[in-house]
Amino acid sequence: MGQLNNLYVSSSFQGLLKMTDSTSGLTSTLQTVQGGDGSNSPLQMSLTQVNISGSFFINNVPITNGTNGTSGTSGVNGTSGTSGSNGTDGSSGTSGSSGTSGSNGTDGSSGSSGTSGSNGTDGSSGSSGSSGSNGTDGSSGTSGSNGTDGSSGSSGLSNSFFNYQAKTNSQSGDPGSGHIIWNNVSQTGSTQINVSDLTQLGDNVDIFLGNLASGSLVSIQDKNNHTNFQSYTIGTSVDNSSYWSFPITLQTSTHTFSNNDQILFIVITTPSGTSGSSGTSGSNGTSGSSGTSGDSLFALTGSVWNTTNNVGITGSLDVTGSVIVTGSL
Repeated sequence: MGQLNNLYVSSSFQGLLKMTDSTSGLTSTLQTVQGGDGSNSPLQMSLTQVNISGSFFINNVPITNGTNGTSGTSGVNGTSGTSGSNGTDGSSGTSGSSGTSGSNGTDGSSGSSGTSGSNGTDGSSGSSGSSGSNGTDGSSGTSGSNGTDGSSGSSGLSNSFFNYQAKTNSQSGDPGSGHIIWNNVSQTGSTQINVSDLTQLGDNVDIFLGNLASGSLVSIQDKNNHTNFQSYTIGTSVDNSSYWSFPITLQTSTHTFSNNDQILFIVITTPSGTSGSSGTSGSNGTSGSSGTSGDSLFALTGSVWNTTNNVGITGSLDVTGSVIVTGSL
């Protein structure tokens, strides 16, 4: 390629080489190498091949196609094939017949059985002794003790609560629908509360309030904060037609309510239940078992009464007839 230094493209592009596809360069397809002016050269190139169309010289010596080589020598003969498999064996000849078995020897004669011994004579049965008298009946068992008294019922629990509003601008009389009032400006110093028959939700709880027993524990709680509350023990209630009055004794207080605060009137516990009824009496004990029959002291053998037991005599002994004693009396 010619010297291109200090030359304009318009006067030097003819000395450049390029591929037929000047945009992609070398590809996998043979392309003719061209001069800058588009003239074709005998050289063709791809990414994997080079081809020359025309004469090819090395050191000015043309390279021509060589003559065909001589034929190769014949290959050696293949090895002989393997021998065929042997034929199957002929069938065996029939076996000769077996000779006859010799006759068995005669069995020896069996020995004679021994004679059985004679059975001994049975002994005579002893006579039965007379039955002893029945034992006395056992005494009746004692009556069971009375059951223990039932324990006192535990204090009743309640899950009853009603929605009200605190009213602090009045300390006596009708609190008005849905309200509760204290009879003291200082709520914790109050000795009475008045509770409307109607709750904030418009429910009439007159019967419920009238059934609250003296000694019940109630709580007045902030509706939105359970830590703000006052708890009281109530006395006997008084019906004032549209509201109930309850004598109260303060138990615990954590908060003082403002006028129209949303509050809950909660019944926590009611007084203890009455004592349980006495248990039923225990059942009578079972009768004692009968005594065992007495053993016979004497046995009759023929006309004689015999005994092999020891005989103790307290008092006199009358004998009618003869007495035979073997051993000491």
